[in-house]
Amino acid sequence: MDINNAFGLKKNDVISVVGAGGKTSLIEFLASNLAGKILLSASTKMYKPKAYPYINKISEVNNNGIYVSSKDILNNKKLAGLNPFLPFESFDYHLIESDGSNQMPIKGWRENEPVIIDQTTVTIGVVDITTIGKELNDQTVFRRNEFETLVGKHKHIEENDLLQIINNSKGLFKQSKGQRILFINKVESKANEKTAIELAQQVTDNNTQKIERIIIGSIKENNISVIYSRDVTAILASGQSRRMGENKLLMPFKGYQLIEHVLKKDYKRSYKLVIGKDEEIKELASKYDFRYVNNCNFEKGQCESLKTALNFVMAKWYMFVLGDQPFVESPTIESLFLQRGRSQKGIIACTYNDIICTPVVFNQKYKSELLTLCGDQGGKTVIKAHKDDLVTYKIKQEEYIDIDTKEDKNKWCKK
Repeated sequence: MDINNAFGLKKNDVISVVGAGGKTSLIEFLASNLAGKILLSASTKMYKPKAYPYINKISEVNNNGIYVSSKDILNNKKLAGLNPFLPFESFDYHLIESDGSNQMPIKGWRENEPVIIDQTTVTIGVVDITTIGKELNDQTVFRRNEFETLVGKHKHIEENDLLQIINNSKGLFKQSKGQRILFINKVESKANEKTAIELAQQVTDNNTQKIERIIIGSIKENNISVIYSRDVTAILASGQSRRMGENKLLMPFKGYQLIEHVLKKDYKRSYKLVIGKDEEIKELASKYDFRYVNNCNFEKGQCESLKTALNFVMAKWYMFVLGDQPFVESPTIESLFLQRGRSQKGIIACTYNDIICTPVVFNQKYKSELLTLCGDQGGKTVIKAHKDDLVTYKIKQEEYIDIDTKEDKNKWCKK
């Protein structure tokens, strides 16, 4: 499971988990799917995970694995506070339970909650979709008075109550730091899935808390799906390579298969997709922590790759990169991401000698227009129609090159 990609996690992240309805389960789920040295702890209180070794000092950390530590242990059951003698930089990931809910599925927050440390790079807020319809009482809601201050008094918990605690500045993401991720847990039926997607859509429609990613699923069933990501990068890899005569993306090129040069680039915290049609491409996508999405309609033309990505996940920004452009550089990718914030434009495209080319980034407002493309129409059709909303970024000749023929391959292999 591509956990790093799904949650947008990077090495050295300090991840604070808040909310109710599966915080500890999520922390252990993430830890078991991450690689390296991983520390579990709590800035408030958390039941001590039994499956992992408890450590007091850094000399007890020898190999990659999951470790548990705290300032104190209450009644030999609960972690309480962070161990001040364990430097964060000694671990690849630090997962912290930063909120208390007394094992209830939903909560309100006092002024001093949650307890999120300054070093936090990612805040994950957890909500339980199955609380909808339950009675709003002291057995269901932790800190009921504070909860009712946010959502009002009524008999049963409503979908709008979850929306209120997510979007309210005094709710789920109060005092959060770093990237904000919403995880909707216990989605274990078609009805709950429908409700969770509706809730995610409402959150993105009025994203007051600047949530960068929304994930739904069930920790119990080991199943998660990314519904929304502020930034999505889609590698288009389902072409038919007619001029090459074989799948060019799998051909050896400078020590790797051609597409690997594209997959190796740094796409920051964007949700990374490979849109393909071949089992070998799927395996390479997994190797580099991309989510593989099969393009069932690849024979209908190039635009189907775009449509497949657009229909797979909601996003604010979609970046499209060709799988046969091996020389595009990571600084170029970074500059495109920066431009979408600085320029106030809806389209950011690369240019070489005044020729518009990929990679290209589209704001979500062009999604419906891109979905109307047919055959081999590409994004340039939309770009030409909206030049007033376009900003360009100049790239080098090598970055512009795509490998279409064996002559291209032989020529650029020598460079």
